[in-house]
Order: sequence, then structure tokens, then C-alpha cells
Amino acid sequence: MDRRKFLRAGGVVAASSLAGCTGMLDESQSENDDTQPEKASERLSSANEKISANTDKLNDISQTFENDEELPNEFDAADVGSRIEKANLKLDEAEEYATEDQQSYIDSLRKVGEYQTALAKAFEDIVALNHKIDTMNTYFDSERYDQALEAIDEGRTLLSNIRTHVGDADNALTSVDADSFDESGKITYDSISADLSMIRDRLDLLESTLDGFEPMIEGMQDFLSAAETYENENYVEAADQFAEAQSHFQNSDETFTEIEDADTAVGSIESDIAELTCYTSALVDGTRLFEESARAADRGDTELAQQKASGAQDALDGCNFG
Repeated sequence: MDRRKFLRAGGVVAASSLAGCTGMLDESQSENDDTQPEKASERLSSANEKISANTDKLNDISQTFENDEELPNEFDAADVGSRIEKANLKLDEAEEYATEDQQSYIDSLRKVGEYQTALAKAFEDIVALNHKIDTMNTYFDSERYDQALEAIDEGRTLLSNIRTHVGDADNALTSVDADSFDESGKITYDSISADLSMIRDRLDLLESTLDGFEPMIEGMQDFLSAAETYENENYVEAADQFAEAQSHFQNSDETFTEIEDADTAVGSIESDIAELTCYTSALVDGTRLFEESARAADRGDTELAQQKASGAQDALDGCNFG
């Protein structure tokens, strides 16, 4: 056989046999291109469900907090975090098939996940802070002042953590592309965003409340020591201790008065703040009169000392807290 004829013939056969293959490859590629966005959409839908479940949970507690209603006994941030982890797995899968528009939506959902994770941690600590304030009040009412001050320190730590979480949530939310949500039609930007400014205002109020309680508790410690010293007839020392107590009560009274006079709504604790302002004002007047009584007693003016002590007791009885 003529080798050249064979090669030419082989070339014709090979060309003819491959002629349809490129069309088949093009058709396969076209079909693959058509199904890829659908595959991404399926995985995005699964991620949407998990993020939407978090949105419902976070909106519920946010509304409760905003309306100044009673908070739940606990809030589990890990539950929110678990859904975010599962959503992120679906987003990882979706990225393999995503179009450019879908990728923008995926990026936004990841930021929403960061936002929801941070916000959940904030609300978990807000619930814990609410319990801590209740604990502080219990210690105060039972005159366990050292433990009450410890509760305040722990409350301040929680406040700091909450502010960090709210800041993280704000940063993540700022990075979200709101337009990508409008195009998706799955989740709206408004539905996933809480009123962080409201949360910050409430945190400021809680911090001011702790700022008022701390010197009041320290004043009570000084007052009890002064009263015991007074009974032991150590009048000079008692007068100094009453003066120290008065200074603490004055700081407390100024703080609660600022809260009461502020434009910021204080919600259900408005009556408590009014009582506290009355109470700290009475403590200021009472300790001032006890100090004057101690100094009169030190000078030997028994009648004036008794008069001042009686006036002090009347001042303290004029406004009770709790």
C-alpha cells in the first residue's frame, strides 16, 4: 500500500470523526454553563434559610430590648453561630458555580454572617448584664456591699464586651452591599439590620446607672462605719467618716440627677431613677447633719448634737429606696 495514500486517507477519517466532537464539547459546555447558576442558586437558598432563621431570632430580642420589655433568662449566641457555620458551608459550595452577581450576593451574606455573630454575642452579654444588675441590687438590699461592688465590676466588664460586639456588628453591616440584596429578592437589607444606635443609647444608660450605684454603695460602707464610730463616741473620726460618705452620696446624686434630667428615654426604670435621686439626696442631707452632730458632740454641745442627729434621721426617713 502507498504509505502516503494511507496517511492521507487516515487524515480524512480522523478529521471526519472529530468533526462532530467539537460541537458536542460546545454543547456540553453550554449545558454546563446553564446549570451552574442554578446550582449556585440552590446552595444560596439553603444559606438564606439559615440566615433568615437567625434574623427572626435576633429581631425578636432586639424588639424586646427596644420596647424595654422583660428580657429572656438567657440568649444562646452559639445557636446563631451554628447556623452561620452551616450557611458558610453552603456559600463555599455556591462559589464554585456562582455568576458575578451571585458572587456579590455571597460576599454580602458572609458579612451578614459576621454581623449576626457579633450581634448575637452582644445580646448574650446584654442578658447576662441584666442578671448582673439584678444580682447587684440583691446584694445592696441585703447590705452585702463588697459583693455588690464586685457585681458592678463584673457588669462593667460585660458592658465593655458588649460595646466591642456592637462595634464589630456595625463594621460588618457597613461592609454589606445593600444592592445585592435588592437584586436577589431573598433577603432585604432592612430585615437583617438592627437599630445599633438604640442599643448604644441603652448601654450608655446602663453604664450611667452603674456609675451612680458605685459611689452610693461606697457611701453606705463609710456611713455604717461612721455610725459605729459615732456610737463609740469617737466623734472626730466619726465626723470625718460621715464627710467621706457624704462625698460619695453627692457623686451618686449628681449622676442620677443627670440621668433623670437627660433627654434620653429611660423607659421602665424612670420611676427607679426618680426614687434613687430622692434617696441619694436624702443620704447627702442625712450624712451632712450627722457630721455636724458629731462635731457638736466633740465640742461638748450635747443639745445641738442631739438636734442635728434628730434632723439627720428625719432626712433619711424622708425618702427610701426599694
